Amino acid sequence: RNNRNLTFADKSKAWGLGEPSYSNGAAYADFDNDGDQDLIISNIDAEAFVYRNQSREKLNHHYLQLKLAGTAPNRQALGARLKITTARGPQYYEHYPVKGFKSMQDNTVHFGLGVDTLIKSLEIVWPSGEKQILKNLKCDQVLTLQQTQANLKYTPSLAVPKTYFKEVSQQLGVRYKAAGEDYVDFKIQPALPHKFSQSGPGIAVGDADGNGLEDFYVGGSRNYTGNLFMQQPGGKFTPRPLTASPATSDETGVLFFDADQDGDLDLYAVGGGSELAAGHPSYQDKLYKNDGQGIFTIDANALPDTKVSGSCVTSADFDRDGDLDLFVGGRLVPAQYPLPAPSCLLRNNGQGHFTDVTPQLAPELQKIGLVTAALWTDTDLDGRLDLLLTGEWMPLTYFKNTGKKLVNNTSTAGLSHTSGWWNSLNAGDFDKDGDIDYVAGNLGLNSKYKASKE
Repeated sequence: RNNRNLTFADKSKAWGLGEPSYSNGAAYADFDNDGDQDLIISNIDAEAFVYRNQSREKLNHHYLQLKLAGTAPNRQALGARLKITTARGPQYYEHYPVKGFKSMQDNTVHFGLGVDTLIKSLEIVWPSGEKQILKNLKCDQVLTLQQTQANLKYTPSLAVPKTYFKEVSQQLGVRYKAAGEDYVDFKIQPALPHKFSQSGPGIAVGDADGNGLEDFYVGGSRNYTGNLFMQQPGGKFTPRPLTASPATSDETGVLFFDADQDGDLDLYAVGGGSELAAGHPSYQDKLYKNDGQGIFTIDANALPDTKVSGSCVTSADFDRDGDLDLFVGGRLVPAQYPLPAPSCLLRNNGQGHFTDVTPQLAPELQKIGLVTAALWTDTDLDGRLDLLLTGEWMPLTYFKNTGKKLVNNTSTAGLSHTSGWWNSLNAGDFDKDGDIDYVAGNLGLNSKYKASKE
């Protein structure tokens, strides 16, 4: 039942439709001509169900039925659009009576009116573009509408709606289409909730060539290179490949930051995806050094062993030594979902070379879970940057920076009960009270998966 608030309530049992069956088709029509829609359901290896609708007798509700007489060659007026208006508001109907598997409804158009007894207006737009309007119609009748009697021409509204955003990609030279090899994760793990081979690409924004204009990078995928979009004076972008060589894995997380403190933005690319076995060399993250003009070269010696299918990377001077360190989130152990993936804390030596200090400073990160997003933030205003994480099957996770280590204070912060399928995380003073608030994006309700408290 339509709750009139964009939600529906399951009334199958309450309305007498709760009998289990193996059905493969259904159709509705007013079989007994009493003004409401009856239902017939075909069953496999069983007799069909025929349900008589008794709502007219029990509720004394009203109706309007319409027979549409189109012109050749579309005499059924397929595609006609109708709108009625009553005291309770408008109803819309588009005439396509074929629905479901080998099931066609009665060609008669049916509007349920509830307690309304007067149709203020009926508007029909015939498939040919002709239009007809009828006013002040009585309820509980069957009318035949003739396309030949339509005396108006339908003119679609060309008014451009007022929006906050408009599409300008082509105008600005941003021509991009994601490229990647089709890979079916479910052949390896049939019970996966979704594909991890389509987690990327990541996107990073920054002034790559030092001309004072923000550029952006869209990560590559396995066997396809990522693309830099360099902004020109006037606001247009010129695309070019990051390097001549394709990426070895999906670049699921990318970040512009000054790794070596030379005044330009370098680029970190997280290797991710699920196409390769766990620990495959192609998952190794990469650091591209910038020459100051937006030309990037990989520094093969800058990173420790990070052969993990990752998700995100974020930078901060967590040890307050004047350079930017990194947190890199582990997303998946390929073919072993949902086992936790290793995440890591990388310390910068000041020259753009990094050491994995996770075992010493944050050992819990090595098996923290399936991380999807991370944020460095001073949650307690003590001057040290703490770490917030989100992930799949994880609570919102809080690591407090003590100055010596990152300690998991999720329980102390009252976040232990927040387990979910989190995907995003952001910060801001949303209530304008002078401190930092946080917003996290969960899977939501528009999914076939439904969470319970248990």
